[in-house]
Amino acid sequence: MGTTHRRQPHDPRPHRLRLAIARVEAVPVPHTVAAAVLMATLVAIADYSTGRELSFSIFYVAPVILIAWRLGRTAGLTMSVIAAIVWMLTDRWSGNRYSQPLIPVWNGLVRLGFFAIIASLAAGSRALLRQLAVDADHDELTGLLNRRGFTDRAATEVDRCRRQGTPLTLAFIDLDHFKRINDDSGHAAGDAVLVRVAETARSTLRGIDVIGRIGGDEFAVLLPGATPDCARLVLDRFRRHLDADGRVGFSVGVVAFGDPPMTVEDALARADVEMYRAKSTRR
Repeated sequence: MGTTHRRQPHDPRPHRLRLAIARVEAVPVPHTVAAAVLMATLVAIADYSTGRELSFSIFYVAPVILIAWRLGRTAGLTMSVIAAIVWMLTDRWSGNRYSQPLIPVWNGLVRLGFFAIIASLAAGSRALLRQLAVDADHDELTGLLNRRGFTDRAATEVDRCRRQGTPLTLAFIDLDHFKRINDDSGHAAGDAVLVRVAETARSTLRGIDVIGRIGGDEFAVLLPGATPDCARLVLDRFRRHLDADGRVGFSVGVVAFGDPPMTVEDALARADVEMYRAKSTRR
């Protein structure tokens, strides 16, 4: 006996967002700093060469954004100061004349304020996008991966096991009588049970294991490189800790793969069948 899950259409945008952020953050810090310095230098050369007729001050924003995005607000503000000073020196060396000696200072401070605002916005946007990427993949209540996040992470592990020729095991966990807990004690009690299951999983399973809450009271655990015997030991430790007070029961279906499955959804479906078989036999 199996169960049918209503699958939500897969939205590729969070995945693309993670990839974009990962590509930027994969660039070594020295390379990022060198690129920013090079951009600022090229802008300064262009600004100096054209004199008063053309203004290139807006292009100093590029290295400011790059540094703020990659290294954070403080580094971005530092780059803002450097960009403002470079502009002031370039403006002075190019022979610009003003009616008052304080005018270039004022202009430099205005540009510094503009660059600082851009740096703060860039750093804040980076932090926000990273948080959005995390929220898109994680369950708000338990902090575990949600179904989409679990599928993405598990797919990476499945591909790695396939390349390395190592086994893996997938466990599908369903809490017993969870609806009764909600009906008898309220949803707050049910939420507390879900949180306890998540905390127990995090504290007892291996660091390399992928854990997700993929439904209301359904959890999945992928154990990369785990043979059936290894998986049995790991899951038994989880069971013992969760059963310590006798209040949380669950049924688990386990499927061990010598050859990794083609897709994570196929693996989940097979483990789901085994879970319902275990539930029907009260094992």
